[in-house]
Amino acid sequence: MVTAVCADQAESFAILRRPQVQGDRLPEGLFDGGLIGQLGLNPALARRALTQLGDVWVVPGNGYIGLHDGDSSCNRTEDVAARGMMMWTSQRPDHQNLVHGLVPDGVEEVTLLAENGAMTTVVVTENVYGAVLDGPFSSHRFVGPRGTVEFGLS
Repeated sequence: MVTAVCADQAESFAILRRPQVQGDRLPEGLFDGGLIGQLGLNPALARRALTQLGDVWVVPGNGYIGLHDGDSSCNRTEDVAARGMMMWTSQRPDHQNLVHGLVPDGVEEVTLLAENGAMTTVVVTENVYGAVLDGPFSSHRFVGPRGTVEFGLS
C-alpha cells in the first residue's frame, strides 16, 4: 500500500496535489479490500470531489489510481492520464446511466455519448465529473493535454 501520493499521479491530477481536507478520507469499509492489496491503493490518502450525482473519491495507489462512488474502478495511472477513466451504473426502468469519471489536468469538460446517440456535456471540477446519461453509455470525448481523446466501448 502506498504511503504518499506518487509523483506521477500528483503531476497529472490536481486533486491529488491539494492537501487533504475534512471529509476527504473514504469512510472505512467502503472500499474493496482486494483492490487495496493487489494495487497498493490507500483509501486514507483519498480526495473527495462533489459532482451533480454526489460524492466521488479519487484513491491513489502503486502505479494505479482508483475512483469510488459506492462502486469502485481502477486503472493504471499512465492510462488514466492519457485517456481518462469512467464508471457507470444503469438505472432501470428508464435505462439511464449514472456516469462518474476522472480526467487529467487541463480538461474542462467531457462529452458523453449514449448508444442511442444522445450527447451530454458535463463540466469537470477537480479532475472529476458526474452526469446522468439518457441511455446506455457508449463513449466519452474530451480535449486534454495530449489533444482530443475519444474512448468508447467496442
